[in-house]
Amino acid sequence: MEVTELQMYGSGPFSKMLLSRDQVVAGWPCAGGTWVTLDIADADRLQPSRWRFSACTLVTGADVAGVKWPDSSEVRQYDGRFSIDTIGLASPAVVIQGIALSDLSLDLDEQRQPGRWRGQLAQDLTLGDWHYPRGMRVRQDTPGTLMFSPSKSDRAQNLRTGETLDAGHSIQQRRESGAVLWIKPNAGLGVLDW
Repeated sequence: MEVTELQMYGSGPFSKMLLSRDQVVAGWPCAGGTWVTLDIADADRLQPSRWRFSACTLVTGADVAGVKWPDSSEVRQYDGRFSIDTIGLASPAVVIQGIALSDLSLDLDEQRQPGRWRGQLAQDLTLGDWHYPRGMRVRQDTPGTLMFSPSKSDRAQNLRTGETLDAGHSIQQRRESGAVLWIKPNAGLGVLDW
C-alpha cells in the first residue's frame, strides 16, 4: 500500500493508514485520500504481512457484488464476513436486484458472495397487489423473498382490497410473483418500530 499517514494506537488492535491514491487492499477497491483500518495484534506490529484488513471506503462507482457503490460507501470485515454500507442520508440511490434503495447495507460471506441486504426504497414500488411508498424499509433475508416494514410515517396499501399495513407489522412476499407469504407483528422479526 502507498500511504501518506499511519496511525497506530497503543491500547487497541486497530490502526489506520491514509491511502495516497485509489488502491486494491485485501481485494477491495479502496479510495485514495481515505483511511484503511487494519487489525494489528501487538505481537504483529512489525510484521505487515500479518496485519488483517478491517475496513475501507470504496472507490466511487466500484462494482462489488453486482452493485455500483456511491461515494463514501464503506466495506467492513467482521468474523471473516463482510458488510458494505452506504454512508450518509444524502447518498444517491443504489440499485440491487432491480430495486432502487437508499441507505443500503449488504452482507457478504467469507467468499464475498452477497447474502442478506436491507435499505429504504428510493422510489415507490408495487409488488403483487401491494404498493410501497418511497422510504419504506425493505430487506432480503433469504433469496427470492422481500420483507417490507412500514414506519410511523409511511404505510403499505393493497391496491386490490384497499387494506393498509401500518407500523408494527411487516409483510414478506415472493420477489418474482409478489405472492404474500405472511404478515406478522414486528416482535420477533428483528424490526424496530420508528
